[in-house]
Formats: sequence, C-alpha cells, structure tokens
Amino acid sequence: MDRLRNLWERRRQRGLVVVASAYVSGYVLQKGIGFLLIPIWARFLTPEDYGITGTLTAYAGVLSTILGLGLYAATVRHYHDSDDVESRKSYVSSIMLFQLVVAGIAVLAMSAFGESAWTLLTADTIPFQPYVPIVLWTTYIDLLIQIPLALYQTQQKAKQYVSMQYIRFGLGVLGSLLFVVLLRWGALGVLVSQLSAAFFTAIVVFYLFTPQWFSRAISFTYVRRALTYGLPLVPHAMAGWMLQSSDRIILERNVSLAELGLYNFGYTLAMSMQFLVYGINQAWIPFYYGIMKQNDNVDARVVHVVSRYVAVIGAICLAGSLFAGEVIQILMPSRYFGAATFIPPVMAGYFFLGLYYFASAPLFYHQKTRSIPLLTGSAAAVNILVNIWLVPRFGAITAAWSTLLAYALLLALALPAGRRYQQPNYPFMRYAFLVFMLIAGTVAASVMGTWVSFAMLAKALWLCAYIVAAYILLLKPSGTTAHA
Repeated sequence: MDRLRNLWERRRQRGLVVVASAYVSGYVLQKGIGFLLIPIWARFLTPEDYGITGTLTAYAGVLSTILGLGLYAATVRHYHDSDDVESRKSYVSSIMLFQLVVAGIAVLAMSAFGESAWTLLTADTIPFQPYVPIVLWTTYIDLLIQIPLALYQTQQKAKQYVSMQYIRFGLGVLGSLLFVVLLRWGALGVLVSQLSAAFFTAIVVFYLFTPQWFSRAISFTYVRRALTYGLPLVPHAMAGWMLQSSDRIILERNVSLAELGLYNFGYTLAMSMQFLVYGINQAWIPFYYGIMKQNDNVDARVVHVVSRYVAVIGAICLAGSLFAGEVIQILMPSRYFGAATFIPPVMAGYFFLGLYYFASAPLFYHQKTRSIPLLTGSAAAVNILVNIWLVPRFGAITAAWSTLLAYALLLALALPAGRRYQQPNYPFMRYAFLVFMLIAGTVAASVMGTWVSFAMLAKALWLCAYIVAAYILLLKPSGTTAHA
C-alpha cells in the first residue's frame, strides 16, 4: 500500500512539473516576446530604442494594474466556489462586461486628452504621439484577454492556455519581421507589432471563449463580489509594479536614454528568471489550493516542492548570473556588451520573488489579501527610496542591486506573515547556506571579467559546488527533505 501511495505521489509531482513547464513556456510567450526576439531586435534597434520601449512598458504595467481591478485574481479564486455551470457563466460574463466598459472608457479618454498630462508628469524624453496611444490600446486588449486565460488556468487546461500564447508569439514574430526588420520603424515598429499581435489574438480568444462562457444573466452582485476580493490586491499589484518597473521611471529622469536602454536590455535578459518562477507559480497555485482543500499531508508536500525550487532553480539562476557576460558577447552586437553588469543582481532578485510566492500562498488561500499590500508596499517603498537616493550618484547599476534588495525584503516580510496560517517544517539552515552561495556568486559575477581563464574556472567551480551542496542538502534520497 505504501508503495502504491509513493508511486501515486511521484506521478502527481511529475504532473506538477509538466504543468509548470507548460505555464513557464506560456508566460514566456505571453510576456516575453521582447526577450525571445532579442536576437532580432538587437540588430535592428539602438539602445535608445530600448530606452523608449522599456520605459513605455513600465508605464503600461501601472495602467494594466489599475484598470485590471484585481478581477483576474478574483476569477481564479472564486471559480471553485460554485459547481453550478450557469452561475459560473453569469459571474464571468458580469465581470467581463464590467471590465470591457470601465477600462474602455478610461483608455479612450487618455488617448484623446492625455498628452498634456504626459508632458507634465514625465521627463518628456519620449513624445506622446505616436507612441503612447499605441501602448494604451495594447494594454486594454491585453486586459480583456486575461480573464479567459484565467479560466484556462483555473481549470488546469494548460494546453489551451499555452496555445493562446503560441498564437500571440507567432503573430508578434511576424509583426516584428514586418515593422522592425523590413520597414525599419525602430521602437515604433516594436509597439505596432505588439498591438497587432494583441488584437488578432483577442479575436481568436473571444471566438473560442464566447460560446462557452457568455450569459445574458448579468449581475452586479457578482461584480461587487469580485471587486471586494480583487480591489485590495490592486495596491499589492501596484507595489509589485513599483518593485519591477518604477526604476525605469526614475532612471528616465537621471540617466541618458542610451544608458537606460542598456539597463532595459540587461533587465529583459534577466527576466528569463521571472518567466521561470512565475510559470512555476502559475502551476503551483491551483495545485496548492487543491491539496489544501483535501488537507492531505500538505506541509510535507510544500517543503518537498520548495526544497526542489531552491536546489534546481537556484542552480539555474546562479549559472545565468555567472556567465551572462559571456553569453551576451557571443550572441549580441558590441553596443550591448555593457548590459551584462545589470543581469546578475536582477536574476537573483527574481529567485527571491519565487520564494515569496511560496511564502505568501497561505495568505491568498485564507483570503487575507488586505495584509498583502502592506508587505509589497514596504518593499516597494525601500526600492524607490534607494533608487531616488543613489541613482543620481551611481547610475543605473543602483537600480539592479535595489531590485535584489527589494525582493529579498519582500520574502523576509512575507515568510512570518504566511506562517501565521501554515507552518511547514522548512530546513531553514540548509536554505540559508545555499542562498549565501547564490548571493556570493552574484557578487563575484559582477566584478569578474569575461573570457578570463581564471575567472571562467572559478565561476564553473562555484556553480559545481552549489549543485553538489544542493544535492546533498536537499535532493539526496536519504536526506530529511527527500522524504517530506
């Protein structure tokens, strides 16, 4: 009987890995077109173009957060609260219609009357026309797609979820080839390709979504319920935006557009770690909610997954940090070599973000969302203050290290908050040792040269040491956590 139970558990864990892999690829394709198209864009865009697109992406993030109203998270959380198909349809149709109207009016107003506000509130290094209206409408279309995708995620239909991302990615590639490579529109070509990809993807999504989920039984009660859950998450999401993107706004006012472009380029490469940890979280949350509902050996399963995250994802993060300079010099034009220095601290920051997702999961499950903005807001405030204080003195490198500091602080705040509702028996000392190795490697990567024999050997040995230590401490079958 124990053997059958162990076999079943291994199959469930492999299933989680498969689903996580699907969500990782889906998230990369959804959010990371700029990352995946780097080999093309780096040869047809200047650092100044990257400064424009990266900064506008930061502004789009805050707009998406505000207009999203937390409805995506509400859809994921409330889906399982009712088993009645018609009630679910009414809920989804109600919040979709609400978002369609409210966000549409806001974007229309900003497109028509927002130029004076843009000039007043920004450094005005990027003209409002034609860039900003394109970004506004791309953001709006992306918002409308999110709830159908949330339903695919909640139903654990990874195939359908990822298929939409592949469509979006394919259209983005075609648009980039046309507007960036053939027409040489530079930053404008990037933005136009993103808008066209979002528009045609939305047509496909709603063609498939509407017959299954449309209902004429619109109820504001459902909207109020969704907003009650989702609105407290908006400050949390805003703080998350501040953690990730406010540095671009501060840098725009304090460094040249070329330096900002190099920072955006390096940050885009480092976001490969964000795609990885976010995809894992996308798979983990439905799985975690399921085992919490079953109440079947939950703590041990949590420890098991987190230990493997520290071991495996930590090794990937360390490898990317140590050898980022060499990779850039192999694949990219020489004008982008300076971006390598920004990558290690940002990648390490996203590693901590992944740990935060695990630490904060009990807060979301127990619907303690009102406390979450306090955590993310505190970390975001530290990030902003450090950038305002030090960026004028030390430049863009400050923003990279501030990212690492802020995400580490976010984890430190979320861990005790989450443990008020669930207390897995984490092997903290083992985790701490491996995290120390990761941070030491990140610091070393920032000061070591590229293609230097001694430095290459030292980095390879440090990576091997981490892998061996992670195996012995967390993965070895006879270890404590292996049986958790």
